[in-house]
Amino acid sequence: MTHRDLTLPTLDIEWLRRSPDFFRTSPQLPLVTQKERQALPSFTTSLSLTPEELAGAIGRSGRWAELLWGRYLQTLRTPGLHLGLQLHHEGRTLGEFDALIRLDHRWESWELSVKRYRLAGDDPSSPKSWIGPNGRETPDKKYEHLKNHQLALAQSPIAQEALRTKGIEHVTKARAWVCGRLFWPLERYQEERGVPPHLQLPREDEFLSCGYSIQRANLERIDIFQGLPSSARAEAQFLVLGRTSLFAPRRYPREMRTLALDELPLQQTPKQGAEVALLLPVGAELIEARRLWLLG
Repeated sequence: MTHRDLTLPTLDIEWLRRSPDFFRTSPQLPLVTQKERQALPSFTTSLSLTPEELAGAIGRSGRWAELLWGRYLQTLRTPGLHLGLQLHHEGRTLGEFDALIRLDHRWESWELSVKRYRLAGDDPSSPKSWIGPNGRETPDKKYEHLKNHQLALAQSPIAQEALRTKGIEHVTKARAWVCGRLFWPLERYQEERGVPPHLQLPREDEFLSCGYSIQRANLERIDIFQGLPSSARAEAQFLVLGRTSLFAPRRYPREMRTLALDELPLQQTPKQGAEVALLLPVGAELIEARRLWLLG
């Protein structure tokens, strides 16, 4: 993609703004909630990214999210905004604020976190049952890091002193802006004839924040088209997603180069798996109908 025309980054910014709360079951973690985020203005302006910005973000989904999120916050025209502000004291780095934003005569710290987890344990309600792409991080570990490190920085007396030198008298709140995707094992729910709990979400929230994980070897045995139109089996095309394509569901031109089901990577699949979009043709476009986490 060229990134000069910015339909795709605009979609990703709206995804960051509208996605469901990722830690809704952790009331102790203060959030910029989905309701609050959706009350903020939509991002409708054009966006240009420099070659240097693109080079720093390509292949790094976290950096891509930070870049687009920062651009969005700049459009809010708040009385004050600092992005990526590092604090130093006596020659050492205390930490970095993703965003310090002034709202109604008060300063808040907002920390951005975009995560992907797949269910690997038996209990979907337990954070320990979910693991990230590296196979080690779980939501409870991320929750503790956010709470005890990133969000705690603003309350440190040394950090408060350093902030005063920058004209920021007091940060009244520190909150997390957290969104992402949860992937449910397709084999498990089809074999048990169970209903994944994510189907209890509103349809829009489900589409924005959920997907299915599946072992590559099971692709021909498990019906990945269940719940899709009857024509999906014959018409579906697949696209292995890059790091800057993991957020919002996308539309692609019909002539986009895609893969058939039997062409999806096997030996080439990284150990952590690959995220794949199942696309269906609608008019002159291919529209994402389902997100898969393909495990090697």
